Amino acid sequence: MANNTMPQHYFTCACGQGESPVSAHYQALAEAGLADRILLEARGFLPPGSALQTPGQCTTKAEQRLFMAQIESATVGEVISAAIAVAYPENPHHGAPVIPVAATGHKEDIEAMARSQAQSAVEQRGDTVKEIQSLAVQVKVSQPSCALACVVLTH
Repeated sequence: MANNTMPQHYFTCACGQGESPVSAHYQALAEAGLADRILLEARGFLPPGSALQTPGQCTTKAEQRLFMAQIESATVGEVISAAIAVAYPENPHHGAPVIPVAATGHKEDIEAMARSQAQSAVEQRGDTVKEIQSLAVQVKVSQPSCALACVVLTH
């Protein structure tokens, strides 16, 4: 049976800290509302027509596809950031590129990089950008830390 449900997506981000980078990563996933699921990482484009929603408007599933920018660090004093940007094209038949960027530095700089790359991805296809949405988060490391920003796909 075909699934005729309109695709939807939402943005989420969080930081986590723990005794190790792995525990910090799991804490960040929990803070972002992504615990207790199988996460399937995606790359590329949102499907044409995918509607932006708030997390509360979308249904969750045992398996969740998501685009994720993440960075982990245990270097005390370091600032780490994760950002994700989606450039929605004017052409409704084109998918929207999702660009994750994670690096050391302040979230404003990392978010600007993600937005610029998303815009370039649309323009390289010969289309114009209708709108860019993005989200970023940063943490100053005091113990093992993780910053992550995601676009979660739902149906």
